[in-house]
Amino acid sequence: MKLNQKIILTMIGILATTSFVIPVLADEEASITTNNFQAERQARKEALNDKKDEMEMKRTETKARIEEKKGEMQQKRTELKEKRQERFQRISTGITTKIENVISRLEDSQINTTTIKTYLDELEARNALVEKAASSLDTAYDSADKELIKEEQVNLKVVVKNLRDYYQTTLRPAIKEAILKARSELTN
Repeated sequence: MKLNQKIILTMIGILATTSFVIPVLADEEASITTNNFQAERQARKEALNDKKDEMEMKRTETKARIEEKKGEMQQKRTELKEKRQERFQRISTGITTKIENVISRLEDSQINTTTIKTYLDELEARNALVEKAASSLDTAYDSADKELIKEEQVNLKVVVKNLRDYYQTTLRPAIKEAILKARSELTN
């Protein structure tokens, strides 16, 4: 055989050998790449699951804090309700007691107090309206309806303002007039 033929046969042998080796190398590289991809994919799944668990834990903590705040707010509302009731009761009984004392002194001076007594009855009726508005506000707080709470707060303010105005513009001047009349009769 000639040298050219030997070279060609050798080249064919080399090419034939490499053609078998290259696919084997390609299959090994493909399996390595697949394994790496699967490992990365598994790592991402684990990271995602860890993140989900962390988020769920945060949600649970947040829900617990919210419930705790709700409990604190309910306790504050209850305390405010009690304070408001005590204040209204104290003011109501204080004013009523003062007026009754004035009425008894005027009656001792033999002054007609029927108009003041009617004003006192009206004052007690208005006090009842204030207590009713306060209890409506407390009910609104219990229901936690923001619109209802705002409405009841405005209603309570109006009723209290009406009570003050009534006391300032009607009852107080009537008492002063009766006292001045008693003084003038006592001096005569």
